[in-house]
Amino acid sequence: MKTGMIGKRLSSVSMLFYECLVYYGGLLLFAAMSLCWSFVAMPLGLFLPRQAGVQIGRRVIAFGFRSYLAFLEKSGIVECQLDELQSLGAEKSIIVAPNHPSLIDVVLMIAHLPNAVCIIKANLLDQLIF
Repeated sequence: MKTGMIGKRLSSVSMLFYECLVYYGGLLLFAAMSLCWSFVAMPLGLFLPRQAGVQIGRRVIAFGFRSYLAFLEKSGIVECQLDELQSLGAEKSIIVAPNHPSLIDVVLMIAHLPNAVCIIKANLLDQLIF
């Protein structure tokens, strides 16, 4: 079946709508997961030993980040090739420095390197997310 210009335009408009819906829906899902974890983590922090709390917190945050990335990948709007990053998880001490860091870089790294420590530019702290 052949589609004319109107059909192609309609499909590109519907695809744009789908991508926006998935992207912003994913951000809402990510925000909801983060908020829910905050309400669970605060009381846990009072009762768990510090080291256990840090380890549990890092694992849960990494799981949340991986879940968010899996949602975006399964929706078909992004494709992440993180094989090299995943292999770094076994290293004891390394420095990973993205060449143009953004907040999504933090999500990608923490999802697969839960023991990472992020050092970011001070002006990123002024953004709404922080």
